[in-house]
Amino acid sequence: MLIPAMARDSKPISWWQVLLILALPLAVLFHSSFQSELVLFSNDGPLGVVSSQAASLPGTFFGYWNDLNWVGQEKPSAAPNFSQLLGSIVNDAVVYSKIKVPLSLLLLGFAGWLLFRQLGFHSAVCVLGAVAFALNMNFFSNACWGLTSWTVAMASALLALVALHLQPARMPFLKYILAGFAVGHGITEGYDTGALYSLAIGAYAAFLVFLEKGDVGQKGLKAVGLVLAVAVSAAVFSTQTLATLIETQIQGVAGMEQTKEAKEKRWDKATQWSLPVKEALRLGVPGLFGYRMMDLDNRSSASFYWGAVGRTPGWETHRQGLARHSGSGEYAGVLVLTLAAFAVFQSLRRSRTPLNRRQRLSVWFWAGVALVSILLAFGRHAPFYRLPYELLPYFSTIRNPIKFMHIFHLAVIILFGYGLQVLWKHYLKRPPAREKREKKLGKLLQQWWAKASGFDRKWTLVGAGIIVFGLLACLIYASAGKEMAQLLLDAGFSGEPAPQIHQFSVFELLWSVAFFSIVWILGTLTLSGAFHYKHRKALGIALGLRQTARLRQTGLT
Repeated sequence: MLIPAMARDSKPISWWQVLLILALPLAVLFHSSFQSELVLFSNDGPLGVVSSQAASLPGTFFGYWNDLNWVGQEKPSAAPNFSQLLGSIVNDAVVYSKIKVPLSLLLLGFAGWLLFRQLGFHSAVCVLGAVAFALNMNFFSNACWGLTSWTVAMASALLALVALHLQPARMPFLKYILAGFAVGHGITEGYDTGALYSLAIGAYAAFLVFLEKGDVGQKGLKAVGLVLAVAVSAAVFSTQTLATLIETQIQGVAGMEQTKEAKEKRWDKATQWSLPVKEALRLGVPGLFGYRMMDLDNRSSASFYWGAVGRTPGWETHRQGLARHSGSGEYAGVLVLTLAAFAVFQSLRRSRTPLNRRQRLSVWFWAGVALVSILLAFGRHAPFYRLPYELLPYFSTIRNPIKFMHIFHLAVIILFGYGLQVLWKHYLKRPPAREKREKKLGKLLQQWWAKASGFDRKWTLVGAGIIVFGLLACLIYASAGKEMAQLLLDAGFSGEPAPQIHQFSVFELLWSVAFFSIVWILGTLTLSGAFHYKHRKALGIALGLRQTARLRQTGLT
């Protein structure tokens, strides 16, 4: 049957239980939507546009002419995808605007659960992975900005990965068609973002072929054929969207030609939303550069975003255009990053690695995807983006290199799943019946440290070193008020809010060090065996609460 395989544990969680677990935090975070006089903010799909006659469904399935500006302009017509079908079913612009964000995040989390379930992970790991996807800052903040189509595109990418792991009894080729349809659905939702996901899906489809036994040449030919099958299926599903998108956004549009001269002229505009290299620190410290809150209610200048995403090229010289404009967060989560790194370093062990060959290669694949993605996300701030921009057709039509961070987060959360599975399976296993366990925590830790493997010792010591380094960084950063004031002045801020912005940034760093300390303590207790097999459920709940706490603390909701 074409259904995901059950996770290998005695008490698997049902799909409706997963939906309930995901729905509870989303209901809390979006509780204001239950108030009749309030509606969610949406930059790219505001209520006025959604409720306009031009955007009414199902009429836009047959063509879309936006007449809100003068005589108007042609837009890509509606496609049979999740967002448009939801709008057709609800048929109320206000209700649609209230529910589209939490429902898209619910779909994303559920798709993540299906993927981890298909990979054979423990049910608790699958649930925590689902929460990691649904509440990841990149997807969450973009959805709250109004770009739920990107969230649904990510969910489609996850469903494509699920399809690639199916083992149908009949017509094994069918799973590649299903994967292609999922990719095509992502393109109808996310346009160029969906196309970016298709690159990762195609690479993973080829990777799975090379994991099989056989001649390398034959596997290469098979990989090409299967990737083409996925691509053709995706193109068939998204034909309407691709055709109208190219006709209305690329062909005949001034400056969108694919000549070398046109690409060079478009470079600055196409790479304006790039991720500055130093702002990669936001992956672990979400508010280090502040948040984009200055245009909401102007309650406090302390949390103003002072980074350089969206800055007009040459702004430092001519002070024209945008100084900054960031509508999304890139926080991956301290817990997620830690366990993703745990999976990578476990895969690099020369002996006694808990990962089998297939798992190790999968970890290396996703680690490589994460590395390539973040290098491309740097855009004009690093040399890596220039090569595909000049060589790949239509690559130059991608406006924001920072979109590659979507793929980065996809890869990192999958690595998080592998790391958590190793922790759950090999460090929380049931002890032998006759084993005598030390009840006092101090003596238990001493016994463990005396017998601990080289990897466990090194991992624990490195974690302790990171905490010490983080505290020293906080002290040094806190004492750099004068330098920070000059930096903010150069970034276009007046001297008045500098102390508040600096203090806010320091406290954000302290928060992240504190959360990493909690993760390190829980991890050390797990490695030592202090968490017994029967404590698995309690640990899972603790990790889940830890994973959601930082999202609430950032205040982005």
